[in-house]
Amino acid sequence: MVSAVGRMRVLINDLLIFSRAGRITPDTIAEINLNELLRDVLGDLDVPLQDKKGAVQTDPLPVIEGSDTGLHQLFQNILSNSIKFAAPERPLLIRITGETLTGYEAGVPSEKKAAEKYLRIRVQDNGIGFDPAYADRIFLIFQRLHGVSEYKGTGIGLAICKKIVEAHQGYISAEGSPGNGAAFIITLPLKQMRED
Repeated sequence: MVSAVGRMRVLINDLLIFSRAGRITPDTIAEINLNELLRDVLGDLDVPLQDKKGAVQTDPLPVIEGSDTGLHQLFQNILSNSIKFAAPERPLLIRITGETLTGYEAGVPSEKKAAEKYLRIRVQDNGIGFDPAYADRIFLIFQRLHGVSEYKGTGIGLAICKKIVEAHQGYISAEGSPGNGAAFIITLPLKQMRED
């Protein structure tokens, strides 16, 4: 009973975060130094990273416009996911890379945004991975690939990530292979485009 109440409390908290995720207003948009933001997120995750004997390698990333709180939550959730699903037989390695592209190069479907600048960030880990057939499903709320007894969580974290990325007028996808790790690909505009 105590365990069930604890899980319910976590679920309610995650649902509140989900309901607030993606609320971006012009006054919450600021220039965000992604290197500093990642340094803060990694500081928050230092203990679980050490527990998994984890290392994070990151390319220098540019300054972009966005919500500091939203982007912090985005990277916290994705990196927490990598830590949670680390392979038990090897030290965890997470590699974060970034490249600047035009909307056209990034595959943005809007012709109006074809010349705009985007940042594509790839967060790659060497964890347990997942079957590529589930690449879209993992972003749906309450969708879990593993049971609660195997891995803690509510199945909301990646749904929050998707909501945050879409609120930033970006795109998120995932690639995986069982036993060979997972990668999350986040494409965000360098500047938030104002709707006319």
